[in-house]
Amino acid sequence: MGTLNSSFMIEDATEADIPSLGIISALCYLPEPICVFFFRDWPDPAPLISYFTLRITSKLADPHTRIIKISDTSSKEVLGFVSLTFTSEDLEKEEEATNPGGNFVPPPGFNIDFAAHAMNKLKKLDNLMRGKPHYLLTSLNTHPKHQRKGLGTSLVERCLEIADHDGLPIFLNSFPGAHDLYARSGFEDVEHIDVDLSEWGKKWRGYGIYRTFAMLRNVPKIRKQKVVKSHE
Repeated sequence: MGTLNSSFMIEDATEADIPSLGIISALCYLPEPICVFFFRDWPDPAPLISYFTLRITSKLADPHTRIIKISDTSSKEVLGFVSLTFTSEDLEKEEEATNPGGNFVPPPGFNIDFAAHAMNKLKKLDNLMRGKPHYLLTSLNTHPKHQRKGLGTSLVERCLEIADHDGLPIFLNSFPGAHDLYARSGFEDVEHIDVDLSEWGKKWRGYGIYRTFAMLRNVPKIRKQKVVKSHE
């Protein structure tokens, strides 16, 4: 594991961080080609901020999820974050029984038809780990002004430390731009899905295949151990 520069600190996020995390998420997601199709008012960041703020609030309330932030030691400004969720067969069954429809409420301007198309494809990837205890890594975001400083890698490394301690693999779905970062951290491709954006946008606009990678990082053999009781 790399050593984090002393000018940054990593710790769990709190409710007070939600507004900052929502803005960081929107700024990171806004340049993604697929964002144009999810949000009809793109590039207006307001719907994205609203959407991600709701998602982060929900995750922070989940007892099986940790949102880990990286901040500037001096200014306390939040520079990035990642979400790490423990899941297992029992928790999947509990979620299906108590919340079969999920909590998603689409924000104004959200393209429901395109979202349904994309999410149906993503189910193929999500089902790869169904029934298996593991950590799910999502929402790795670093503020655009602070990217390429190793902050995202440091957040991933913290997640690896947690997973290795608990003897669990980490699974994630990666956008194209983040794939190499995860690969350098030991994640391997398991499967992928393609969404043909040209089928949804105006022709001859330059949109093509948008690929999402399912990636898995297993526990190193020398560090495997039983899952700690805190996840029971």
